[in-house]
Amino acid sequence: MKLAGLVVALTLLAISAYPAVEADESDVVWIAPGAFTMGATLDDVEHARRLCVSERMPSALRLRGCASDELFANETPARRVFVSAFGIDRHEVSRGEHAACVRSGACSPPFRETAHPGLTHPQHPVAGISWGQAGEFCRYRGGRLPTEAEWEYAARGDSARRYPWGQFYNEALANHGGPALNLDPTEGEISA
Repeated sequence: MKLAGLVVALTLLAISAYPAVEADESDVVWIAPGAFTMGATLDDVEHARRLCVSERMPSALRLRGCASDELFANETPARRVFVSAFGIDRHEVSRGEHAACVRSGACSPPFRETAHPGLTHPQHPVAGISWGQAGEFCRYRGGRLPTEAEWEYAARGDSARRYPWGQFYNEALANHGGPALNLDPTEGEISA
């Protein structure tokens, strides 16, 4: 489940079931086929709303409103889904990798550049790209974006856990720009 933007989904490369792709195999996690519970129950949605209100969320999310029906419109219903085998990159696409794709002419530059000095290191995940631009990068690498079901299965596995790490919220494990995210612009690194 997306939990209303609390966990920022960074672009990962999905590879169709066991293809010959120009990727370092050690950087690909192969996910076995299986069924899992995709989506959220109404109780999960209510929990996410309460959490959203209680967190010090970025102003853009506050402006949209945590109680917005639009924010949670695609979360329900919870349902059993079968996913075929696929591979997904172990790490997010870095700014440096995306910049190489832009230099090659296969990718367009991010539509929004970050001005925060703690988020500009070439090893940091690329940000400010659209879904279409993420697809450009995947095609450049010989893959494709994961489907919504693949993304959720890779994060959740075959259990109905509420968060990728388990049932209970831990702000130090959530990448949502809240107070647990420690940005050190002098180091050029992100640490939690």
